[in-house]
Amino acid sequence: MFEAFRPFKTSSYTLACMTRAQSKIQSIKILTIGQGLNTIINILFLPYLARTMSYTEYGSYGQTLLVVDLFKTLLMMGLPQLVFVFLAQKKLSEKTIISNSALSGFLLGIAGLLILSLSSPIVAQLFNNERLRTLITIYACSALFQLPAVNLNSVFVFRHHVRKSVIIQVLGNIVKIGLVFVSVQFYHSLEYVMISIVISFAFQFFMSLLFLQNDIQLSEMSFKSFIGQINQGFPLGLTGVIGAILLASDGYMVSSFLTLEDYAVFRNGALEVPFISIIYGSIAAIILPEVSKLFQQNKLNEIVELKRLTIKNTAALIYPIMIFLMYFSKKAISFYLGEMYTESGIIFMIYTFALFIRVNDYSDVLISAKKTTIVLIAYTSALIINIALNILFIQTFGSKGAALATIISLFVLAGIQLVYTIKILNVSFIDFIDIKSIIVVFIVSGSLLPIMDLFLTTTTHVIPIACAVSIYFLIIYISLYKLKIIDRRIVLTITPKWLSKWV
Repeated sequence: MFEAFRPFKTSSYTLACMTRAQSKIQSIKILTIGQGLNTIINILFLPYLARTMSYTEYGSYGQTLLVVDLFKTLLMMGLPQLVFVFLAQKKLSEKTIISNSALSGFLLGIAGLLILSLSSPIVAQLFNNERLRTLITIYACSALFQLPAVNLNSVFVFRHHVRKSVIIQVLGNIVKIGLVFVSVQFYHSLEYVMISIVISFAFQFFMSLLFLQNDIQLSEMSFKSFIGQINQGFPLGLTGVIGAILLASDGYMVSSFLTLEDYAVFRNGALEVPFISIIYGSIAAIILPEVSKLFQQNKLNEIVELKRLTIKNTAALIYPIMIFLMYFSKKAISFYLGEMYTESGIIFMIYTFALFIRVNDYSDVLISAKKTTIVLIAYTSALIINIALNILFIQTFGSKGAALATIISLFVLAGIQLVYTIKILNVSFIDFIDIKSIIVVFIVSGSLLPIMDLFLTTTTHVIPIACAVSIYFLIIYISLYKLKIIDRRIVLTITPKWLSKWV
């Protein structure tokens, strides 16, 4: 039954899709490298913040980001994703689309700043943290710059100018980390930390304007087009905020039901796995515009082949690390953040299981098919389930229950969208996902865990552990490559030329 997908392998549209995939892999590589640099910076910096700040300071820092980032998600109105659709449809000139995308982001940023500033006293009272009044007002200024910058970043990705996107993000992150370090180390000021983050977003925005200065013209901007974009983007914007609430609701409820110290412990466990999340994010960023183009051309079979290939290879890259980190979650968190946050280990293990479904963008086909209502229904259903489970599980299991509730709701979210995606593409589940390959990935990934566990109990030195872990993953990925689970083109793309003859 695993050969049910065979007709897709030799057709002409599959060959065209595979040829196009080579350039996509190159773009994914560039974007992943850039995001990897950002992640390295953050990996080195997060332990510094966790160790330098008190529970109260770190909790206030996290609550500020939680509130403002959630509202900014609503304000984005789904426009970053819709930029791909607008550019693919070619109903308007690119200059008109780009100019109005910048205008839309800026105007929505102004609205966000006003609303967040006025509502900050209410939020401070809700969280019983008076310091949030000032922190939220300062950080809300970032909406003026981040919202248009995100829209313009979609333009870079659509045009395959991924290097420009990477340069902007990496330099912006370096500016942020540098200023935050000065704010914490020399001024011990959370207010300065928030100002630093605002400055970094402003830097990214003006860098985007610099690269797109010939495409952004005041004469191309119109309030009518702005309203049109808002009307089309509202369902996705509402979906985005529901999705953000879905991911943040556990944090809100832990803050409400438990102590600020409990929230700090929870937040440091509820981490996206470094590098792994950026692999998925980079792939999704490149694949979405491609799916939009193929759907406009009614090439559904090419979409199926592209998605199947992407899911299989993403799973081969992500699942081995997911399995490893779940197995050694408590040791990993203690080593990374210190013994102070040992309790965060179990929360980290639960959240890491989310990587099981982070091998596919479940909304891209639905967005391309203009079935945003289905996406909205899926997110709303998952949110309702998440809130109900949070209330039940937090009372029973504490902060660990919040993590469990979120994972269950994320699987519901993915399942609903996957069912409708398969229906639109008119294929079966087995056609869409290479189950046999995924089973092989699990078997290969788990086979060496007992040996690694035995080794890690005999030493606590960093260098031997690093060498052993490197060898462990090298054996797994070579095995998956030899078994033809990992696509050869991916290996050739990321391998230096002097080593390519051995691939």
